[in-house]
Amino acid sequence: IIVLVLAGVSLYTPVAEAADVAGKVRQAFTQGNAGLIKQCLPPKGRVKVSMNAVGIKSGDYSRGQAVALLRKAFSNYQTVSFTLNSRPGALRGKWVVRSRKDGKKKEITVYVSVKNQKNRSVITSIRGG
Repeated sequence: IIVLVLAGVSLYTPVAEAADVAGKVRQAFTQGNAGLIKQCLPPKGRVKVSMNAVGIKSGDYSRGQAVALLRKAFSNYQTVSFTLNSRPGALRGKWVVRSRKDGKKKEITVYVSVKNQKNRSVITSIRGG
């Protein structure tokens, strides 16, 4: 987030913060680290998560539940590659994974919705299939 303070006036830049969210998503999927996404999820309320291809059933989850589900998916699937494209309010990625159980590869398109809530960019949904 970039905040400029001049004579007590704050200028919030949602574009910079949205880029930070994209960076965290990219790192999380590349490194298999769900904790990196936690700060991008709303602290209160729910986030829609649906990634049946990696065992996450569609539902509205709390921040903690969403992180736990992603952590489990990352422990079951090793990231082979992850690419991410972004546009205002939406991220689209291609996630190639290998099952740690049977070694099979899958290619999953990941969609992440980002919304400005109270001058903060937050992830409102993560879908994949």
